[in-house]
Amino acid sequence: MVANATGSWSRPFVPWYPGVDRFEGVQLHLYQVSSLSELAGQRVLVVGAGRSAVAGLLELERLGAHTVWSTLRDPQFERPPQLGLRRPRVLVGDLGLRRRQRLERMVERGNWLPSDASVRAVPLTRAVFGAQRRGLLVSRGPLLRFESDAVVLADGSREPIDAVVWATGGREATGHLRPLGLRDVGGSVKVRAGWSRRDPRVGFLTYGPGLDASESLDRAVGLAESAIDRVAD
Repeated sequence: MVANATGSWSRPFVPWYPGVDRFEGVQLHLYQVSSLSELAGQRVLVVGAGRSAVAGLLELERLGAHTVWSTLRDPQFERPPQLGLRRPRVLVGDLGLRRRQRLERMVERGNWLPSDASVRAVPLTRAVFGAQRRGLLVSRGPLLRFESDAVVLADGSREPIDAVVWATGGREATGHLRPLGLRDVGGSVKVRAGWSRRDPRVGFLTYGPGLDASESLDRAVGLAESAIDRVAD
């Protein structure tokens, strides 16, 4: 048996935009750095709508950087469910279960997986709420193109920048499993209950978007228990 635990950190994703190859400033991906201190006081474009983008914006604010935030869609912030006498009672855990079930169906079918930001909202913590009130977490929308020292946004506005921080996540690192033929034509690996549907000897840990640490741990424990049961049988 093989348990694949490569995740997506070894395959950071950087989208292509017209002119990005001519941009003369610094480009960093959050998967590849532990600190943004080298960008202190600079004009920085942050690209991405997820939790890592928000964390990067908060760090850059502390470093005195001037930031511009670009996202393909409006950022989603996770607010507590509205409860009341006139509304059915909905638990946060139920919302998480529905999301996980939808993603599990996508993984089982071998569909191309959505981005983490599209399935997991940013928690509205005190720090995030404060940043919203300060006007820090306001997306300027999608990008149009890059220039040598600036970026042009889809609304036509131009912003001079010194650096770009890509908070655009990564792609599942499964290339080393290619000889096993686990992919369908035009799709990705099909996984059911943590195991490949094409080869039940191959298991996957943390496969799929939108998983937090507790969910990843639960899946790892479940896969380990399943492997023990298979060996025992």
